[in-house]
Amino acid sequence: MTRRGAALRRRSRPALRVRRHPALGIRSLSTLGALLLATALPFRPASGQHPPVTGFYAEGDWLTLADFRHVTALAAGDQDAYVGTTAGVGVLSGFGGGWSRTVTAGDGLPSPVVTALAFDAAGGRLWIGTAQGVAVYDPFRGEVVQDPPGLGTDAIRDLRSESSLSGSPPAGGSGHVFVRNSSGWYRVDTFSMRAELVSSGEVPPAEAGVDARSLPFLAGDVVRGERSGQRESFRVTGAVALADRSVVLGTWGAGVYVYDVARLSPEPAPFGLAGPGGGPIARDGRRLWFSSPAGALVPGTLPAASDVVDRPALARTGPDLRAWGYDYPGLEPALPSDRVYDIASSGERTLFATDAGLALYDAVAERWIRLSVLTGGPAEVLAVEGAADGFWLGTRAGLVALRTPADTTGTADSLKPAGRWLEGRTVTALASDGRELYAATDLGLYRLAPRAPGSVEWTLTQMETVGRTIRDVALAPDAVVAATDRGVEILPRGEGEPLRFLTGESQLDELPLAVAADLSNVWIATRAGVARWDRQRKLWNEYGLADGLPDLPVLHILVQDGRYVWFSTPGGATRFDVGDPPRAR
Repeated sequence: MTRRGAALRRRSRPALRVRRHPALGIRSLSTLGALLLATALPFRPASGQHPPVTGFYAEGDWLTLADFRHVTALAAGDQDAYVGTTAGVGVLSGFGGGWSRTVTAGDGLPSPVVTALAFDAAGGRLWIGTAQGVAVYDPFRGEVVQDPPGLGTDAIRDLRSESSLSGSPPAGGSGHVFVRNSSGWYRVDTFSMRAELVSSGEVPPAEAGVDARSLPFLAGDVVRGERSGQRESFRVTGAVALADRSVVLGTWGAGVYVYDVARLSPEPAPFGLAGPGGGPIARDGRRLWFSSPAGALVPGTLPAASDVVDRPALARTGPDLRAWGYDYPGLEPALPSDRVYDIASSGERTLFATDAGLALYDAVAERWIRLSVLTGGPAEVLAVEGAADGFWLGTRAGLVALRTPADTTGTADSLKPAGRWLEGRTVTALASDGRELYAATDLGLYRLAPRAPGSVEWTLTQMETVGRTIRDVALAPDAVVAATDRGVEILPRGEGEPLRFLTGESQLDELPLAVAADLSNVWIATRAGVARWDRQRKLWNEYGLADGLPDLPVLHILVQDGRYVWFSTPGGATRFDVGDPPRAR
């Protein structure tokens, strides 16, 4: 499923529309824009908390929590400020109106990573440069036009508008916007949308904007604040003035601040999920956990600047997604890192496998415990799974059972190794229903089960798969779902024939990155989005950026209570309501 293909299969939504320029011959499409309001909040948040989160945006069956903290560009319109981030564009209304709309990949942006903004005052439209091309947003019509000049999907490095400098187009012309990508500068006629390559000498200078260094609360280009009881500084990435004389400041890692000239103080305008994205999502008996990935940054995301304080954290929230808490490695000595490979729960204990070792959260005591139960490198544990009396650990050197010995008091930190299997093999994922355990490895899929009911002896058997390397594994009541280097394989847990969807030889177009299963569906995460196989109706369904995903690729999947399915992407986490009837491919 390609990005372009996903845009053509999107559903109709009434408020925001996305279309291609008529010259490209693509039909118009529509989508629902999100409405969010944010009120002014104290500059110094309560100790132990991030700046408060005002909400999330929902579109039909999709509910997305995106991370708008990293501001990459700002532009001022007639009355509004446009805030470009690594998760899309937020529209901040002037005169204290708060956030009025978001423009994201789900609304038609070529990429959620915004790299440049320019407001065309003559046409009243916002030009949006992204990591995969340019788009134009018309705030009056609620319309997004993708790649209008036909410049392709190259990353946009800069945008400048003639009419934003003078307020009107040049005499005898229709006005121009200048777009820079890796090939150089292009001059685009804003009426015909024709683009021509020009020399840098023909490009107008960048607007001066607001000199943020002149504001009293800044030291150079850094805004001072306090988060979680510690003084922190955030680099200012841009500043624009609105018609009410307020100044909007964008930062890297701390979102947006609005400087009220009358009050002589900055106040944050929080928006979206003030936490990580792209890592595993997990659920224990009380809360949902969101994390950052332990692996390298996904291509297309923007790296953090070296001089920016952006303290990473694990985010947790209750079922209503309203009361958020954050756990920072720097403030919790027993939490070695926020970069997570996997998360699992057992009773009131939640275990985190991070790139710097194991950490256990005890919900009863509300404390973190550092576990040092294994020898080896800090990234040894790649997968964890809960058990009745402990955990299973998948490591780079095999499978380990971690249990609470019978002769201990059963405290959270009394877990000890109680068995080893698959020594010398890399265990990448685990799945268990309490009766048996399935281990995904670099050399096949294995089943570990008691030799007989009630037996303390376990039998390890290898399951027959076409793929050699198993990336992920999930359990349905009657089947095992394996993501392999060949595709997705659905293996019966009893009698029956396996069902295999091999990449390039079936309806599955992309290699799977993660899988999950509920009573009737198999969910497959790929670099292009999500594929859904309805096992009862024998139907395929595909979801991409145009359907509501905030970013690509999809890296992790979590099924919640059989009704919701969570997808973790670098740009945020999205929850899909399974109650929506599937659509045939």
